[in-house]
Amino acid sequence: NGARKAVAINTADGVTITPKGTATTYTVSGITAYEGNNGIGFGGKLYAAEGESVNLDITYTSPYEGFNLEGYTDGVGQTPTALTYVSGNTWTLTMPATTAYITPAGQNLWGETDGTGRDGSTAEKAFLITTPAGLDLLAKKVNGTDGYEAKNYSGTYFKLGADIVYDESTENNFTPIGDDSHYFSGTFDGQGYTISGIWINKPNSYNIGIFGFVDSEEGTVKNLIVSNSRFVGSTDVGVIAGYLRSGTIENCHVGNDVTLSGNFYVGGIACYNDNGNIKGCTCAATIIGTIDAGMNACYLGGVVGATSSSYSSSLLIDNIFTGAITGDLKLRSEERFSRNARPIS
Repeated sequence: NGARKAVAINTADGVTITPKGTATTYTVSGITAYEGNNGIGFGGKLYAAEGESVNLDITYTSPYEGFNLEGYTDGVGQTPTALTYVSGNTWTLTMPATTAYITPAGQNLWGETDGTGRDGSTAEKAFLITTPAGLDLLAKKVNGTDGYEAKNYSGTYFKLGADIVYDESTENNFTPIGDDSHYFSGTFDGQGYTISGIWINKPNSYNIGIFGFVDSEEGTVKNLIVSNSRFVGSTDVGVIAGYLRSGTIENCHVGNDVTLSGNFYVGGIACYNDNGNIKGCTCAATIIGTIDAGMNACYLGGVVGATSSSYSSSLLIDNIFTGAITGDLKLRSEERFSRNARPIS
């Protein structure tokens, strides 16, 4: 096709790129070629011809914990062309006519650039979440999805700075923060703000709630209101937390326009309390239980669905339930119903 101009591929700070394909370096010329991929390496830099498509593994380390990576641009012109996402960390760059400068595109979602020195190290420097995207980012980072390494955020503080409103007409518009293998162990302070519009419809899934799994004595959720939301799961379904282990839920409130349902453990504040503390919470939700095939009981509760066998270390203090519980109650589930469905002090 004739000779074509070689264009360099540079990167912004924090961006690392590796061409896809097996690398072969030719001793005499010093050129490195990549099997099945356009582009070459020479003199410590990467090059490709204008118009060629180059597949690259790209990683980015941001100086901001709350940076939400949305993609990469080629850095050319006022409206740079976005790279095309393939899978994993692989992106396709279509070479521009001048030097490509791979730059991350995204937003800082946790208030780290507001001049207050936020780093999550103390309650005063708590990461500030003000949008659904900011809350979604916490779920991604705790759960280790979308290319993020899982973190439990032990010793880290978060707080809401505004009401968080999801589109209630969109099914599965939220992913719980934590699951049965990834736990939240930080402190989350709702500051009296409300999360609303959540619709989770996963009847075969566990650990359903705003927080799927809160773990360790440091794990705390407090001062949070939840309204106009629906939570459907299999077991461990709770509005504030699906599963609470050794942590604390305090001064959280669930409105009468919230519904939750499951077929084993279902609780208005937390589904299962394993040596944790639930204090000063109220729930007015509608709680629905159905016994699944092969099960002989459905554990339902207005505050918690069930507690661990060590009741002395699983504390329920000054909580009130004013909602409704419907569905199948058999055997021990009736004990849980009477224990947790009424005001507890």
